[in-house]
Amino acid sequence: MCDYDANPETPCTDEHAPVANAPISRRRILQSGLALGALAAVPTTGIAPLFPDPGSETRGAEPNGTPRPRVAVRPNWPVPPIVTRAEWGADESLRAPDGDFDFDSVVTKLVVHHTVTPNTATSDASVVRGIYNYHTSNGYFDIAYSYLIGRDGRLYEGRWAQNYAAGAPHTGENAQGRNVRAAHSSNTNTQTIGVALLGDYRATLPTPAQIETLETFLAWKIARWGLQVYSDVPYLDGRVFSTITGHRDVTQTECPGDGMYGLLSEVRYRTELKTRSGTRGYWIVSRGGQVEPLGELPDLGDPARVGSAFPIVGMAMHPTAHGFWCASSDGGIFGFGNAGFFGSAGNIRLNRPIVGMAATPSGNGYWLVASDGGIFGYGDAAFYGSAGNIRLNRPIVGIAATPTGRGYWLVASDGGIFGYGDAAFYGSAGNIRLNQPIVGIAATPTGRGYWLVASDGGIFGYGDAAFYGSAGAIKLNSPITSIAGTASGRGYWLLAADGGIFGYGDAGFFGSAAPFGRTDCIAMVARQ
Repeated sequence: MCDYDANPETPCTDEHAPVANAPISRRRILQSGLALGALAAVPTTGIAPLFPDPGSETRGAEPNGTPRPRVAVRPNWPVPPIVTRAEWGADESLRAPDGDFDFDSVVTKLVVHHTVTPNTATSDASVVRGIYNYHTSNGYFDIAYSYLIGRDGRLYEGRWAQNYAAGAPHTGENAQGRNVRAAHSSNTNTQTIGVALLGDYRATLPTPAQIETLETFLAWKIARWGLQVYSDVPYLDGRVFSTITGHRDVTQTECPGDGMYGLLSEVRYRTELKTRSGTRGYWIVSRGGQVEPLGELPDLGDPARVGSAFPIVGMAMHPTAHGFWCASSDGGIFGFGNAGFFGSAGNIRLNRPIVGMAATPSGNGYWLVASDGGIFGYGDAAFYGSAGNIRLNRPIVGIAATPTGRGYWLVASDGGIFGYGDAAFYGSAGNIRLNQPIVGIAATPTGRGYWLVASDGGIFGYGDAAFYGSAGAIKLNSPITSIAGTASGRGYWLLAADGGIFGYGDAGFFGSAAPFGRTDCIAMVARQ
């Protein structure tokens, strides 16, 4: 196995002099003018990924003068769900022996990559295995990245760090809490973590699910290592670049692609917001306008304290999880935290009352929907169509926006689905005899599916909305009134009218509002 940088005399460190089994760098491909198809002959289970720069498999002791974190380390910050090496099928016989890996006692920078693998791959786990196999057959000790994020938002464990005990979180650290050194960026591997988004983002954007997971991951590492998102602390060799940085900022490469690179400032901002205070939990609102914050979410106020003459019927969370909107049946809007006011239907004579709302992904707008299917958009919430001129079998009861913000679904109480803009139709319960009416809808983070929930807690999933459980077989004290999906798309919460919470899949439990004596809880928004 070619041991990069272990011996300064080895030709493996000269990226301009290709040697047998040396990995192919993005830089070399760009300099030589090779097309991506030139790699197609490499046996990588059907993919042809590009890789980090040669010479990046660094070994040796940590340098002296290791900079210390400037802020408090928060080692108990929640670890996000991780697809472990065993779960994605890593063949541990391919990597170097345990003793060949180096570890750092400090992490100072987080480097974002993309893998330049096909965006049309049907199995992210297969893509990760292909990258792993190619790296280990081309001179690397192991997969070069610390972690990888699939297009569906799943976070994959990258480089081996230790043989974890059953149930232990796979933190990328050894038993002494030292971070395993990866090989993701030439001359920038020591004291860094490299996270790669599966896919090619030179001309397209990562999926919303990838960005959400990326921010959650970065917030975890920022907290765990005591870093600051906005920091002027130089790297070990004196270079100054952001704590959260793109691969192109530290070496000559297109990585992480123009699409991902253009989002980095927004990613830094939202990661900073996540690390300032806890953002896990949910807000629950009653028809009377009382909002109960549960988990780590703060009390930001509620319509009851401001004064609302009409019942509250809908709620939407700001994308940063530092604010929310409530909508009343007359179209009035109440914003709290950083949820700005962009307009309301409160001064419009409505044909039918408002029954729900949805926010745009930017947080700069929202839609209201009336029971007759009429749509009212404010801010950057564009109009893509409505059911206002359709004779409905049953009234509309909810709305869910697509992840792009360029469309929305409406759901009727009989389970009928109406999609507008880029909201594709994946199925409906309109032709099913329901035990109880549908009361809510939640979209998956990919935008390729949605869940419907009935008042008895029954769940109906369409597209890529998997079934994780339901309250349909439970004797409920109060009917279900709302549903909210998790950011990963691997779970959901149900809210009952008495404030009871039912979580399924990876939807964590942060308490319920039932002890507060509510009987009219109507909507919830959640984040974890």
